[in-house]
Amino acid sequence: MNKTIPIGSSSSKRDANVLGSFTAAQIRTAGLAAQGLATKTIADREGVTERSVKQRLHIVMERVGATTRVELARWWMVNAERYGDCHHCTLRRCMA
Repeated sequence: MNKTIPIGSSSSKRDANVLGSFTAAQIRTAGLAAQGLATKTIADREGVTERSVKQRLHIVMERVGATTRVELARWWMVNAERYGDCHHCTLRRCMA
């Protein structure tokens, strides 16, 4: 059973459960997609095929309830930092 989390959900318990259910590769891929990188660019950086990137993104987007990369990026900016994955660092904008 897949849980769909509304974009920007304020339920930290549900968001933690969703974010915790991803692999490290899925989290990295989502962060790179949130940065706006193309599938091919992500594949090259991760050393995987474009199909692998698409599959990772499909899984993440399905679980968070995003239907577009823009929605995924919005979810990422709201939620990823809360649970130990600094989206600022992933996006190369970290001021910490």
